[in-house]
Amino acid sequence: MYCWSASAASLTACECTLGSGAAPDAGLMVGVLLQGLAKLQKTQKDVDVLVEEAKIKAVEVEKKVAGADAFAEQVSILNSL
Repeated sequence: MYCWSASAASLTACECTLGSGAAPDAGLMVGVLLQGLAKLQKTQKDVDVLVEEAKIKAVEVEKKVAGADAFAEQVSILNSL
């Protein structure tokens, strides 16, 4: 059985507990799970910010594409004269 942890010390303590055949320390396991949950929640907040920034950037890019298309059309008209 494996334990995942944010720190090597917690992982080592968990492995020792499990390797001894004794029941894992519930407090240690809860701590490990809470650390993992906190990390996931922070990552979700970071992703949410990045998604919002990407949406804003997409609108800016669309405006620039529209401007470039209009310019290309004008150049095309001038070249056809």
